Amino acid sequence: MSRRRGVLGCLLPLSGPFALFGEEALNGIQLGMDIFGGPGKGPVRELVIMDTQGQPEIAASAVEELADREKVVGIIGPLSSKTASAVAEKAQEMGVPVIALTQKEGITKGRGMVFRNFLTPTRQVDRILQAAVDEMGLRRFGILYPDNPYGRFYMSLFWRELNKKGGVVTAVESYDPDKTDFADEIRKMTGLYYPRPPSLVVRLRAESPMEEEENELTPKEPAPIVDFDAVFIPDTYQRVAMIAPQLVYHDVLDVQLLGTSLWQSQKLIELAGEYVQGAIFPSGFYGDYDDPALKAFVESYRANFESEPGILAATAYDTMRFLQKVMAQRQVRTRKDLREAILWSDGFHGVTGKIFFDIDGEVERKPILLTVRGRRMRLYR
Repeated sequence: MSRRRGVLGCLLPLSGPFALFGEEALNGIQLGMDIFGGPGKGPVRELVIMDTQGQPEIAASAVEELADREKVVGIIGPLSSKTASAVAEKAQEMGVPVIALTQKEGITKGRGMVFRNFLTPTRQVDRILQAAVDEMGLRRFGILYPDNPYGRFYMSLFWRELNKKGGVVTAVESYDPDKTDFADEIRKMTGLYYPRPPSLVVRLRAESPMEEEENELTPKEPAPIVDFDAVFIPDTYQRVAMIAPQLVYHDVLDVQLLGTSLWQSQKLIELAGEYVQGAIFPSGFYGDYDDPALKAFVESYRANFESEPGILAATAYDTMRFLQKVMAQRQVRTRKDLREAILWSDGFHGVTGKIFFDIDGEVERKPILLTVRGRRMRLYR
């Protein structure tokens, strides 16, 4: 069957709940294709874009359409974990190489046509724990997570990896992903939600003695029991911006906040900057390096989209630039050619670091850590 040389497919959620993420990734892909600088001179001549709507069935059907009707040589995407498995299975079946931009674990395993250019949850959690346990010496952790697949997965992964390092989880609570008030969950984590046993009340009073008169005349609210040194919150920056101030309101003070790459947004600081100072979270992209190529990317993104590029935009940009390079070097004519070019590339230095893939199709790149200092995100140490 003939292939259209230089034509790539693109699978992104451009409508539905993940549309904002899909648009950011598409912005990066378009910059990587150099469509804003006039007709591109690279080997990628055309990009066929299809909307997955974040739905597995639609995404799988789109793979068939791109492969059979559009005759693309390869595909970039998808993003969401929900669609990743369906796309990977269908792409492998149809023999079309895919570079997925998803965190979904195991997506490349046993699938020679499937590659992934994104930080996996395991690598993110490993880097967080390296900082919290090995570098900071923290041992007791709380986990406050959304009761959805993303939150449950990260909760289990964090707990499991923490146990390997000798740390302990002393408080864990889930919350409805649609909630905006987290008082009950925080109170449960700090022993204020349920009545305290009389023996505990006696011990706490002994540890914080009051004048007898004052004790009788001024009943004191029970103090929270914050028996964790850090709290891990695997959720979006929007949700964290609501949770962080409520932790302080409920006297959960001086604990280290830990997150995932979804925290990386300047809007987190705009919404809750004073409450997330010193928080740390992993990322694959930092836009403040003094590097000419990085500066050019950031300035171009700002000029064309009037916003700051995030990790999705940067990763998508690098993915397209990587494909431009390998397709030029290897004179890619078939899908098999493209697979070989991706697999055996000596790497590409992009704005997210050097890109090359291991034999299992996983990108070889370690996450960096970011922290909040003042009104900006900075590299952690």
